[in-house]
Amino acid sequence: MLLARDIREAIDKGVPAELGLTVRGWLDEYFEKSIPHLYRQVKQLRLLRNIDIEKLEEMPEGNREILAHLPEGKRTDPITIAEAVNLPPREFKKKYLLAEGSGGPRPDRFGDPINFRGLAHEPVNEMGVVFLFGMIARELGFVVEAVHTPFPDCDAKQKVSTGRWKRVRIEFEFESRNSRDHGHPLEACDVIVCWRHNWPDCPSNLKVIELSSVIKSLPVS
Repeated sequence: MLLARDIREAIDKGVPAELGLTVRGWLDEYFEKSIPHLYRQVKQLRLLRNIDIEKLEEMPEGNREILAHLPEGKRTDPITIAEAVNLPPREFKKKYLLAEGSGGPRPDRFGDPINFRGLAHEPVNEMGVVFLFGMIARELGFVVEAVHTPFPDCDAKQKVSTGRWKRVRIEFEFESRNSRDHGHPLEACDVIVCWRHNWPDCPSNLKVIELSSVIKSLPVS
């Protein structure tokens, strides 16, 4: 029997539409029957192509139940999922997510068209926010010193007046409240750069830069 990963790769490399739909139907039916609780959760998260489903079959039944009953607002964050099943996020990624650079499919969804300079569509994730900020950082009065994975994401300097700059620590998020949901120590951050600001009770010591609003006042080319 073909492995699930082999089937996915065959589909993503391009097969006739009718055959692709048929094979996807078989795949869906197999996993829906084999691991129904987790299958529904994965399908809702749109992570079917990112998670190694063969490994998920080995997940304890109790963990599947936990995932299936996560609150709706918590179902899109891998860190929340990892914590729900009592696994460190790094271990969850290692055990259940396909390795980066494993030749998985490219994303098939895009944000609304904006045609802002070199960016054709709105960001749909944190990486898009990082890219857009890099395009306009100088215009916003920032000089980036380093970007890295430990929290916070970016070390920079911000111009406060002529000839005067201050050091700032920047965290990138697609939505501002993700910083709260991820449990970051917010006292170690000065600025949140996001695409959408949806955290009305954000602490007053944090400056939030909502790029979707900022670019409206900038030239598009």
